[in-house]
Amino acid sequence: MQRAADKVRVNVQLIDANSDAHLWAKSYDRELKDVLAVESEMAEQIAEALKANLSPSESHVMAAERTKDTEA
Repeated sequence: MQRAADKVRVNVQLIDANSDAHLWAKSYDRELKDVLAVESEMAEQIAEALKANLSPSESHVMAAERTKDTEA
């Protein structure tokens, strides 16, 4: 994670621990006030990259609005 003024960049990589193979990577650029919103987006895209099947309750949790308080 990198921060510059009111912007933040989160770099995420998925690596297969058994083979050390690179599976997926993405960078997310957001305003600092929106940094918590990227959590759900990352979780959804990682689940998609892993071809994970989410239960309805897991999907609901990922879709729920997170706190807007970055101190929390």
